[in-house]
Amino acid sequence: MSDKSRTLEERENLETLEQRLLNAEAEFDTLFDAAVDAVIEIDEYGLIQRFNRAAEKIFGYKAEEVYDRNVHILMPEPYHSEHDDYLHRYQHTGEARIIGIGREVVGLHKDGHTFPIELAVGEASISGRPVYLGLIRDISVRKQAETEVREVRERLTHVARVGMMGEMASGLAHELNQPLTAIASYANACRRLVESSGQDKIDDALLVETLDKIAKQAERAGQIIWRLRGLIKKGESSREIIKPEVLIRDLIKIAELDLRERQLSLEFMLEPGLPEVSADAVQIQQVLFNLIRNAAEAMREVRVGETISILGRQRNGYLEITVSDRGPGISDEVLPRVFEPFFSTKPEGLGMGLALCRSIMENHGGDLVCVNNRYGGANFTLKLPIAE
Repeated sequence: MSDKSRTLEERENLETLEQRLLNAEAEFDTLFDAAVDAVIEIDEYGLIQRFNRAAEKIFGYKAEEVYDRNVHILMPEPYHSEHDDYLHRYQHTGEARIIGIGREVVGLHKDGHTFPIELAVGEASISGRPVYLGLIRDISVRKQAETEVREVRERLTHVARVGMMGEMASGLAHELNQPLTAIASYANACRRLVESSGQDKIDDALLVETLDKIAKQAERAGQIIWRLRGLIKKGESSREIIKPEVLIRDLIKIAELDLRERQLSLEFMLEPGLPEVSADAVQIQQVLFNLIRNAAEAMREVRVGETISILGRQRNGYLEITVSDRGPGISDEVLPRVFEPFFSTKPEGLGMGLALCRSIMENHGGDLVCVNNRYGGANFTLKLPIAE
């Protein structure tokens, strides 16, 4: 074969190879643009090299507007200012914060509004130089749905609290009547003491003692009002680190009012040294109060003087609080459905109480379970994760 023929053949082979490369790149670009999620390729300096159609739709830029521009134009502060330092640090130390991990962050639209996104970043090497491929999904709709569900749950929880307050009204009126009656009695005693003294000197010690009693009874009435206000307060869940005994101390005071008229009593036992939990105290009190009321309803037909037991203990990384009654128990047919929304064995029941209680516990990372006990009644156990 002559040198001329060999040169011609090599040129044809080269042209064929170049055409294949062009075809491969065109196919890659087609697949790149066909991706449902936004796909962005940047080089080692953070400059955008590829920007697919989904990315154009999500961020509002055309691909030609962002080519060779720093990718931080798609980020609000503080990510905008921190991105270049992060990329530089990763290239020199290998310390990854997003690359190969993925997480929820915030994107910046061309028009200036921000929105939540899921970002996963992969790394590759082309001709010995690093490139980074970002896969991005706009999760605004999902976040909005989560917010709406949370708001509905909070409204339902508030309605449940108000409903329980209505049921407690008579017992609370009785409880408030006691300190108010005492205040009136002590005040009248002071008036009589002043009137009977005439021109004589008033017994200062007796007067001070009576006034102290008035102050204590007024404080007691105020504490009752504040406990009620806390139970019906509407708002977002507020978590705090609390001790188990503190969690239910005020609840027991209020629950005893409700049980007094039913001639039932509470027996409360805590294992010593129980660890703290992270919880919204008002919501957990709401759950426990609902369980105590249900136990009282179950024991409505039993003899006077029966006791509802509350046991607190630590099991497998959880604080468990069990409310036990000695009622008729729950039938095998009903037991699997006790937490089912709108299912109730009470003619007037809506079937939302226990469903809301379990929802509250699940939102705390815990659970609410039910079994029959050896006394013939039922045990309802709420589980709260122990605070780290």
